[in-house]
Amino acid sequence: MKADAPETRAFLKMFHRWLPDFFVDDHVTDGMDYQYDVTFTLDDTPDVAPATAQWIHNTVTSELERKVNASGHLAFPTYVTLNDDTDPAKGLASIPIRRASPLGR
Repeated sequence: MKADAPETRAFLKMFHRWLPDFFVDDHVTDGMDYQYDVTFTLDDTPDVAPATAQWIHNTVTSELERKVNASGHLAFPTYVTLNDDTDPAKGLASIPIRRASPLGR
C-alpha cells in the first residue's frame, strides 16, 4: 500500500495498533446528485469469514438501511458510480450487494 501522505501513515499506525474487527471506509460522491443520500455496499465476499458474511448479509445491511432511513435520509444498499467519469450523461452503474445467502458460495 502506498503511504506517502502523513495522514495515511498515521491511519496505518492507528489501524495496526487497534486491529478492529469491523471497519467502515466511507467516501463522498464528488458532487454527484441522485435520489439517495447514502449508498453503500458491505463486503460479504468469499474473503470474509462465513459467519461474518452471514451477519453482514442478514443483520448489518438491513439495520443500517433502516436506521439511515429513520433518520430522515434515503439509503440504498448498492454502490452507485458513473458509467463514464468524464460524462455524467452516460448514466449510472451500480455494484449491488449480494442478496443471495453468502453461505451458498
